[in-house]
Amino acid sequence: QMSLNTTQFVSDINESFEKIITYFYFSIGFVSTILSMLTFYLIIRESSFFNIDVRILLLNLQISAFFNNFHYCILFVPFLFPYLGGGFCTGILCMLGGRFHEGMCLWLASVVLLCASFIVLLFARLQTLLHPWSRMKLRFPARL
Repeated sequence: QMSLNTTQFVSDINESFEKIITYFYFSIGFVSTILSMLTFYLIIRESSFFNIDVRILLLNLQISAFFNNFHYCILFVPFLFPYLGGGFCTGILCMLGGRFHEGMCLWLASVVLLCASFIVLLFARLQTLLHPWSRMKLRFPARL
């Protein structure tokens, strides 16, 4: 049987490990921000073969992915303790006085937004692939 000792979990993460992980998350967030900016440019300027509806859906998906990654890797940077049912954060929002549960709720909302954007893009792509006489095809094309 494993006893629940809270000091065991708190002492497992020392200050140097916390700084290393925080800087690691910051570097991932910085690199992914640069890649997101490149993707924004490619969607807006270089995707002339897509129609405007697909470009808007791709842009919506990229904005959702950018917010999710920026919040998780730069603003939030969580340390989760599942055995205790909580954790703490070391990101910029937490340095400015934000609380862990607020950051977690914002992160979960951004994950839901990202999933919804992806599902809408898949549905729009499915509609373009269906034959006009298919029962699954919408009668009137959905416009943005």
